[in-house]
Amino acid sequence: MNKGELVDAIAEKVSVSKKNIEVIVTAALESIVDAVAEGDRVTLVGYYRDWETDRKSTRLNSSHRL
Repeated sequence: MNKGELVDAIAEKVSVSKKNIEVIVTAALESIVDAVAEGDRVTLVGYYRDWETDRKSTRLNSSHRL
């Protein structure tokens, strides 16, 4: 799934314009990438966890695509 497909999937579930969804998705992903790049642990319970035991393989930076 790419970002456009994610925006489309969200648009099917909520009554928000795709443009607004794209802004929100972009902000959310950038926030996650920034936090991990700063060394913070990112955990979205039930969805995602940046495992601290192997930081080198899980560390994201601005060059990674989500």
